[in-house]
Amino acid sequence: MNTLLKKFYIKFVTILLLYFFIIAIFFLVVFIYFLFVRYSTLLLFRVSNYNSFFFITHYFISYLYISPPFLIYFYLNKISKFSFVSTNFINLDCRDKALGLLGCYYI
Repeated sequence: MNTLLKKFYIKFVTILLLYFFIIAIFFLVVFIYFLFVRYSTLLLFRVSNYNSFFFITHYFISYLYISPPFLIYFYLNKISKFSFVSTNFINLDCRDKALGLLGCYYI
């Protein structure tokens, strides 16, 4: 493995580990907040209170699905002298233009 590839691999793995560490911290904070601060008992698992917990986690999980393609896209373009990924991802043939990269990435 040459030096440039090794540096790329180390930086990329570091970014992924940091990303998953931030996710773990977020879920821990949200769980502690809802379990001990907001409801102070296991009321979290009642239907009325579970809906608000589901609302927050649902949108955070949506963020998780959106983030990796953009992180990889910007990281690859930053470290390279030329663009690995086409920069006109807004013009992709997807229904949702704002999430065009996401839709084409996962299809």
